[in-house]
Amino acid sequence: MSQAIKQLELRYNNTEDRILLTIATPTHHVMKAWITRRYVKILVPALQGLNPETLKPMVEMPDKAEHEDHDYNLDDEFNEPDNPHYPLGKEPIVLSSLRFMKQDAPMPRLALEPKSGSGIMLNLYPPFVRALQSQLANAILKADWQLDLDPMVGFASSHRLQ
Repeated sequence: MSQAIKQLELRYNNTEDRILLTIATPTHHVMKAWITRRYVKILVPALQGLNPETLKPMVEMPDKAEHEDHDYNLDDEFNEPDNPHYPLGKEPIVLSSLRFMKQDAPMPRLALEPKSGSGIMLNLYPPFVRALQSQLANAILKADWQLDLDPMVGFASSHRLQ
């Protein structure tokens, strides 16, 4: 499912030992997905347009200078909309794979998908990707998964995961 994103939250859940991704759209759609430790290892490089295994470019990321007119403020407290609709179901899906879409387009997309059924489509729009990476890095730090993610794939040294 692909729509504009109004709110985004990534929060580590101790009980599940997973990160809960929650997205709300301006049309009151709410999508929830679990991100596992294994999935983080493929998601982080993919957010930079890189193949998760080889770290070689898979898509041409949009030029940052062209798209700096909109800055995402995704740090506000997440508020579920009134009368929400759950196109993926009320329970979070478990993400297991990803794939690049529209690789040659000016705005490539990343499909976050469960083993079966519908997933979440994200535009690799630089300001949005940076906001998503920031929230993801904070959630990973809280998870204390001791991942060693290379700063070259988008995590600053302050987010180095030991």
